[in-house]
Amino acid sequence: MTPAQWTLAQLASLIGAKLHSTQPDRIVRRMASDSRTMQTEPALFWALTTASGDGHRHLEEALERGCLAAVVSTQGWADHPVAGLDVLVVDDVWTALYLLAAAHRAAFTGTVVAITGSNGKTSVKEQLAHLMADPRAVRSPRSYNSKLGVPLSVLQFPLDASIWLVEVGISEAGGMARFTPWLKPTHGIFTGIGDAHDEGFASRAQKLREKLSLFEGLTA
Repeated sequence: MTPAQWTLAQLASLIGAKLHSTQPDRIVRRMASDSRTMQTEPALFWALTTASGDGHRHLEEALERGCLAAVVSTQGWADHPVAGLDVLVVDDVWTALYLLAAAHRAAFTGTVVAITGSNGKTSVKEQLAHLMADPRAVRSPRSYNSKLGVPLSVLQFPLDASIWLVEVGISEAGGMARFTPWLKPTHGIFTGIGDAHDEGFASRAQKLREKLSLFEGLTA
């Protein structure tokens, strides 16, 4: 299968970024949001702001570790500029990440199986992949089912795969709305409802409705 890949110029067009680079045709094949992973393989670094910190504060480290370029916000780049780093400047880095994931999903014409539920998502995904024994089926790595894990998983999936197995998890009300507009699974698996993350929802019934909303509009 052909790995997912884009040039910096293509990425800029897809996410509406201003590209500052002397090598717009440089190829990106891997995404990263942790500057510490740069040494394993050059990647596009997403300077995301999370509860644990601001990725813009790690741009210099990402460059030192060999990142190809970084997606940064206008304000973040103004506050933390790094000489010699190619950047794609956007209004909001999270929005840009989801725009790219949505574009990649829209370009895929194969089967997309979304797996959600309170427990057992990873086990079901791994067992299903084993039972299918399809060399062209790809799946989310480990337990990449979060706000960050889902788009990063999708962006590593080849377009010439036969099946994408996507694990999707949420921990709060409104969380599934991040995925439903663009993931658009063709098939769905619901592993069941339990007490995991009950604190993020008004009731168990609300959590159930939220999880099942992923399957609205299924084609099969």
